[in-house]
Amino acid sequence: MKFVTTVRLLVRETRQPLRNVKVELFDRDEHSPDDSLGMTQTNHFGEATFRYDTKDFADNLIGTDDEGLKLRGQRDTVPDLYPVVYDGKGHVILSKRDEATRNNAALNILVLIDEAIAQTHGIQL
Repeated sequence: MKFVTTVRLLVRETRQPLRNVKVELFDRDEHSPDDSLGMTQTNHFGEATFRYDTKDFADNLIGTDDEGLKLRGQRDTVPDLYPVVYDGKGHVILSKRDEATRNNAALNILVLIDEAIAQTHGIQL
């Protein structure tokens, strides 16, 4: 199954979009490393769109990723999504792993970043 998710980055205080910011989308896993579903930069509207398929995140019975093996059931055919935001040097400035969606391939994920954090990391307002 094919999925599309858009992550939107805004300044918490003003709701201004954060442009040209590197964002990576992950599927959180319990028994194997989290799966990266892609990395891109936000556009003029602060949006980063990701297109991915079930095979990009589905886990097998022993907890490793392999589309050729039998899946554990319904819960592994829908991702637990979370974005990670990076500064211009590639350092993580925000991870939403603790707030990952639960078996929900969200169409949109809104991320609010404090203006002070954005300025400290040189993120474009």
